[in-house]
Amino acid sequence: VSDIALAPRVVLHQRYEIREVHYLGQTGIVYFGEDFQENREIVIKEFMPYSIANRDMDGKTVICKSKGYKDQFQQFKKAFDAECECILRLKGLEKPYDGCVLKYLDSFRENGTRYLITEKIKGKSLQDYIENGEDYSIRSTMQQLVAIVRQIHKRGIIHCDIKPSNIILDDEDKHVTLIDFGSAR
Repeated sequence: VSDIALAPRVVLHQRYEIREVHYLGQTGIVYFGEDFQENREIVIKEFMPYSIANRDMDGKTVICKSKGYKDQFQQFKKAFDAECECILRLKGLEKPYDGCVLKYLDSFRENGTRYLITEKIKGKSLQDYIENGEDYSIRSTMQQLVAIVRQIHKRGIIHCDIKPSNIILDDEDKHVTLIDFGSAR
């Protein structure tokens, strides 16, 4: 991961500092970080399809590995841009309650790639609850999820990847937050 991911303490857009790598996906890297201007924890998603891209000599800039991957690189890039636009379209969604979906904060281009900044959700995934045998209300979780999906559909978006790892339950009140709109249409 050290040769693929950006190093901790790298600052992006003159305000977002990377703290740690959270997840390495097919088309991107998810970091936990901090927004200096707002003094809050954030999630930074970087477009970095590491199977077909490398870091340039500066250790930051994302470049396609070869001309043979150029079309695939562009397809992945379009998908990442679409994810950013989806989350932007959901900005301000407060029904059925505030925080029901990942909150868009910013997106920008830097280092030859694109970054998506979202609020860091406090809680654990439904997958974690299931794997650890922890108590949660199936009925309440599903009712909240259905209400969230209805609101997303009203905005013309279909998630396409609803699964336990993309459903976060708040530690205190068990409110559901739907995350990961990478497959959304």
